[in-house]
Amino acid sequence: MGSSRRHEESPPVDWKHLPHVIPSYMPIVVGSNNNKSDSSMMMNDNSDAASLRSGISLRSNRSNASSKATASVQILPSRQSLTDENNSVTSISVPSSYRTGRSGSSRQRKQQRDSRRESPNNSYAKGTTAGYCGDSRSGRVSNRGGDSITERSTSHSTTIRRPSQFRNSTVEQELTINKLRFTPDVLYGRSQEQAVLQNCLKDMQKKKRKQLVLIRGESGVGKSSLALSTLKESLPPKSVKSSTLLVHGKFEEYLKDEPYAGIAVACRHICGEILQLQRGNQKELFETIQKALKQELGRDEMPFLVRILPELVEIMNTASSTPKQPQRKLSGNSSSSESDDVYYDIDAALQRDAAEGVQHQGNQHRFNNAFRIFFRVAGTHFFPVIVVLDNLHWADQASLDLIQVLITDRENHNLYLMCCSRTESANEDERPNKGGIATRIQRVAKLADEWNRESRDFNFDMTDMFIGNLAEEDIHAMLADLLSADHQSLAGLAKICHQKTLGHVFFLIEYLKDLHERGLLTYNLGMLKWVWDEYRIVSQTMVADNVVDMMVEKMKLLPPAVVQILQLAALLGSQFDESTLEMVWKGVSAEIAGGEESKTEEQSDVCDDGVVAESLITAMAEGLLEALPNNDSTGYNKYQWTHDNIMEAAFSMIHDHEVEKLMYYVGDTLASNLNPHDLERSIFVVVNLLNEGKDSVGLGETIYYSSKRIRMAELNLLAAKRAVLLSAFHSAVSYTQYGIKLLPFDRWECHFDLTLELYSIAAETEAFVGETEMMNRHCSEVVERPECSLWDKLRVFNVLVDSIAHQGNPRDACDLCRDLLKEMGCKFPQGKIATNIAISSALRKIKSITEKLSDESISSLDELIDPRRIECMRLLDRLFTYSFYSDRRCFPLYVFRSLQWTLEHGICYLTPPTFATTAVVLTGIHGDFALGSKLAEQALRLTERLVSTGADARTIYISHSYVLNWTRPCRSLLEPLFNGYSKGLKTGDTESAMYNIFYYLLLSFQSGKPLKAVEADCNLYCTQMIDLKRLKIVFMAKILWQTILNLMGESENTTLLMGRELEYDVAYTFAESMQNTNGVALLEFFQLFVYTFFGDHEKGAELALKKGDSLQAMIPGSPTVQMDNLCRGISLFDMARKTQKKKYKQEAMKVLATVKGHVKKGALNVYHHEALLEGELAALHGDSEVARHHYGRATVLAGRRGFLQDSALANERFGAYLLKDLSDTEEATYRLEQAAKLYREWGARAKADLVTEEFGHLWASREENQSHSDE
Repeated sequence: MGSSRRHEESPPVDWKHLPHVIPSYMPIVVGSNNNKSDSSMMMNDNSDAASLRSGISLRSNRSNASSKATASVQILPSRQSLTDENNSVTSISVPSSYRTGRSGSSRQRKQQRDSRRESPNNSYAKGTTAGYCGDSRSGRVSNRGGDSITERSTSHSTTIRRPSQFRNSTVEQELTINKLRFTPDVLYGRSQEQAVLQNCLKDMQKKKRKQLVLIRGESGVGKSSLALSTLKESLPPKSVKSSTLLVHGKFEEYLKDEPYAGIAVACRHICGEILQLQRGNQKELFETIQKALKQELGRDEMPFLVRILPELVEIMNTASSTPKQPQRKLSGNSSSSESDDVYYDIDAALQRDAAEGVQHQGNQHRFNNAFRIFFRVAGTHFFPVIVVLDNLHWADQASLDLIQVLITDRENHNLYLMCCSRTESANEDERPNKGGIATRIQRVAKLADEWNRESRDFNFDMTDMFIGNLAEEDIHAMLADLLSADHQSLAGLAKICHQKTLGHVFFLIEYLKDLHERGLLTYNLGMLKWVWDEYRIVSQTMVADNVVDMMVEKMKLLPPAVVQILQLAALLGSQFDESTLEMVWKGVSAEIAGGEESKTEEQSDVCDDGVVAESLITAMAEGLLEALPNNDSTGYNKYQWTHDNIMEAAFSMIHDHEVEKLMYYVGDTLASNLNPHDLERSIFVVVNLLNEGKDSVGLGETIYYSSKRIRMAELNLLAAKRAVLLSAFHSAVSYTQYGIKLLPFDRWECHFDLTLELYSIAAETEAFVGETEMMNRHCSEVVERPECSLWDKLRVFNVLVDSIAHQGNPRDACDLCRDLLKEMGCKFPQGKIATNIAISSALRKIKSITEKLSDESISSLDELIDPRRIECMRLLDRLFTYSFYSDRRCFPLYVFRSLQWTLEHGICYLTPPTFATTAVVLTGIHGDFALGSKLAEQALRLTERLVSTGADARTIYISHSYVLNWTRPCRSLLEPLFNGYSKGLKTGDTESAMYNIFYYLLLSFQSGKPLKAVEADCNLYCTQMIDLKRLKIVFMAKILWQTILNLMGESENTTLLMGRELEYDVAYTFAESMQNTNGVALLEFFQLFVYTFFGDHEKGAELALKKGDSLQAMIPGSPTVQMDNLCRGISLFDMARKTQKKKYKQEAMKVLATVKGHVKKGALNVYHHEALLEGELAALHGDSEVARHHYGRATVLAGRRGFLQDSALANERFGAYLLKDLSDTEEATYRLEQAAKLYREWGARAKADLVTEEFGHLWASREENQSHSDE
């Protein structure tokens, strides 16, 4: 909060001796008063002079024709005042309770306040107050008349309009010529910055590129004003029908760990704008947006957004809106607010996610994807969509990650995001509550560098702008407009103002107001101009270190109760409601006074709700607070600070030794008085306050404090659970670690459930955010506890299994899974011989069981609901998944056990991937394509039956990539794989989503899709894989990408995988070091592919002999197995013909036998492979007729099915054989020319050029002979 300077030199507000009355110099409400009090008196036209001499502030009010003008006033210390320019006759009414201080009973005072508020002609309800507020101790008086609230609220270049309840057309405005009228929308010294922001907006509209602007500067220099004023000036006015959307959100210090706090506010404004369309005359646009949201935000994304944007419920189903009960909201920025319509139980939601297999990482991506879709829909129907986010340095990590997601979204080009952040740091030793602002500012600086680098790759422009203080000439121009004076006369005053404030905008405005209040800058009615004395200004005003210090000095003149209430309000954030503040005031007062029973009658009197209400009136009159419109039907009055620096000043008046204790008391009061629903909605605010103040309550010396600490630990657990539900895992880590620190020494003995839950969630979230050391520590704590059963430990064991596997040790992860399953009653044989016997038995039983499995028998299976058996299924799923990458020998055994348990105990969300993986065993190991395809189709149908969608994407990619690619045309698999990719992103299963898209790319390549399109897709999706940190899949995709680049001629050495995206030797070494056997196998295959297609058959044959059919063993059923057999066969047969060596022919014959077996079993996509290899065999044997037949059949089969590359290869091999072995030049010329055309049509320019270079003279000569014959 801005200033690090403490205010020890001033007498502190004494929180232990609460004031008993509101002093008599508080401002009195002025307004139309139809029921005159007994002290009313009539004043004649000359009474104005008397009022000036006696220090009476007078306001004239012009009522309706049927009413007489009256006014309420307070007699204050004498000071020159001003009369209404109309000199109208007024009635003066002074409430009796204010003539001699604060007398009367509490009930009477409350009735008086209520009557003032409820009166339709009441001037407080119109936002007006009496003209003077003075300090009887110093004799100082302050002019606080009329529009002072508006003046204060507009003092920092932000337009703040009075709410409707504070306006009344019957009230005559007071004299304003003697007031400082700051023009809110006019900025000084910011012309260059405004031009930059306007150019960014123009570039966005012209280039359709997202804009990210980061505005950095000290607190109070006008960052937000610069952003909002410039944009409002650049956009069409509201009266003009336009589709522009400008929303504003703000992060706060005491909400720094609340997920998405500032972004949620901005999104709620977007929802409000959408709802406004329905209530206005644009219902057609509203219905279009509503339809788009319903289509794009399905059942997967909607629950995530509703958790943070309950307004979506009303948008989606406006007809179902029902009156809601009033809800208390602690902060206007709280992202936790939810209506009763979307209230949900946190534990139930977490259990549902766990039951559906939703992983933390998946949840986060689902959340991000939901926001991505929301902004895409908004950007489709509004242009431009401008979001201003204030105080970025206080943003939580989840918000920063979400900002990254939004600006790197390639499908959304209509977003103008402006973020404001501080640049100064603070001394954290002096301000322990600052939450590491220096570190947070440095984090923003690092983010700026990162965003600047990413802007080149993600189609957005990044602008990093620093703004400083105003120069003296800027102040000069401001004073000229403000005081309507000539420039020459202002030179001295401008210099003084610059020296005193250093050009700090907010400081400057407050300094000028202070001069006006002191009488050092006044308006002379006789001369009709502003006058000042530079000598008096210099001698009578002391320069403060900063604006916060100056505001503190002003606040010291307020009544102590007002200061105390403002200090409490500062702890509730930039916005708060009166009822919450009143609750806190009463609770803290009672706590400090020693509890409810020990309060005296006087102390009870001060806790009367009137103290808060009257203090808020005073604060508004002083320009410290402003009232907000109340649109949520809660009935609570809402307020906000007019500037962050004012809130900082109020906070800084609390002494260091009382800060934490006061924060604790506030948090404890809220935790004790809010109902469970309101507490859950406000949990982050409450817990942040308690955590900041926890050290002030001791370390558990007494039973009372020990119970309080346990309660705090429980609240931290609740906050952690809610953070997990919102995918804010960094915040969840913070809350669990706080909760663990609060646990007592005998935590396991006395608070077992609480302790286990805290440690388990801590381990899960720490693993997600990469805090491996803390994760291991918390896992060990649970694992080593003898009182914890295996089921108690299972959550942390799951964390350990995944962590071990992700660190590159899948075999160790499998060993841990086997140990756990053994403890759970699921045992596997030990020893090599017993294991081999079990594997053989499993393979036989898999086939026999699946042959009998029908749709009817599957539909008759019960649903598995036993949580322990579900845990066993999860471990089995992990076991066969990790064994696929490390221990393929046992892979069928683990798959069979999972299938067996499913058929015995029932189906769950893991059943579809279990069926699909069993189909892989049938197809890739048994070679039974028909039976495997049948089971894969049953798995896909089962996903439609189950409610859970968590494993759908995984089932889709396994079924289509490893099974159905053998029995269906390649191109027919592309759409399902792309749907699986989309579903994976929606459900948060990004790993399966990326596998879907990788096999989409691979099958696009295999099916003969033009290389240019496939290369563009590789570029797009590899970037997304990197964003999602799916590095293993990126590695595989880049192998394919570099192969395509070689074929397209974008590599210097076309026969070696080396170029822009990959270097073979480096990639091979890396894959081996990471134990990525699949990656090694894939790398060797594509290198063989390049050798084969570019005709380097000697190297191709040697590699084929070296690797053999390892690809089939490593990735059984993969589409690459089909292409691998073809490439190995071509190179081996070629070298057998050239060298007549037996080793090449024997290996080639094995390959041909494998392909013939695939064709016999119904492998639809390899018929032309068999024909081509049969042609090669006939050519080897010198059987020209058979060779011609099979070569020709290969070209026809490949062409019919659209395999451009295979058709080209078959024509090339056929033509070369005709030319070199049969000397059939005519037929050879035709075949080779066709090959070159097909390669070029496919996009393999380098290969087409190579064929043309070697054989182009044939068709060139033919064309030349043809031209001669024509002549």
